[in-house]
Amino acid sequence: MSKENLGNIFEKSKAIDIIILLIEEETTTLTNLIKIVGGSTGTVYDRLDELSEANIITIKKKNKFPFTRTVQLTEKGKDIAAKLRRIRFETSGELTESARLIIYMIYSFGSSIHGTTRMEKLPFLLEKEGSIKLSYYYKPMTWGPYSIELLDELNFLQDQGYLNIIEETVEISNNAQEHKKVERKSYILTVQGLSKAKRIKKQLSEQDTQAIGKIKKYNDMPLEDLLDYVHTKYPSYQKKQI
Repeated sequence: MSKENLGNIFEKSKAIDIIILLIEEETTTLTNLIKIVGGSTGTVYDRLDELSEANIITIKKKNKFPFTRTVQLTEKGKDIAAKLRRIRFETSGELTESARLIIYMIYSFGSSIHGTTRMEKLPFLLEKEGSIKLSYYYKPMTWGPYSIELLDELNFLQDQGYLNIIEETVEISNNAQEHKKVERKSYILTVQGLSKAKRIKKQLSEQDTQAIGKIKKYNDMPLEDLLDYVHTKYPSYQKKQI
């Protein structure tokens, strides 16, 4: 299918909604997809047929009763989905409320957070223990809750000049005092980001500032201790190794 025809699919109702849902869910039943995407069932079926023909999704049917059909992205579809999500961020204009809270959280924790694994866990804990709703979907991974939306938003904040994401080689030690060198990303507010954080601070509710202050202790924890805590308290968000 040509790029022109592919573009025509994305201009149609529900096409992008289907793709974004599938990158969040990885695999979902046809019934669940129709329920979440909403709109006309006929329209959704038409988009699914077109997306399948374009090798963006696959639809599989179980051979046993109840013959459930599942839908998932192909590798080509995953690549397209990531690009579409990024475009949504870049064309949305104002920062989302979640992005504003992330900027202020980084500012409150010394204007930098070190390590992607730690960066993923802190917003998760802000939701779970600070009772603040952020617009990120988390799925279980080996290292615990993971959100591609959060990582996309961090990249967007970097593109907009609020954040520097720097990769460096650092030496770390575990509880057994074993040392090793690893590649680590640091998320550091720029001058523009610091200025934005100070303006956000004046606009946040007391509940928001208290919630962010409540989870600062997790940023101060050694990473190994933080992971132990998250895995123990939220075991459903850890993908078990086979």
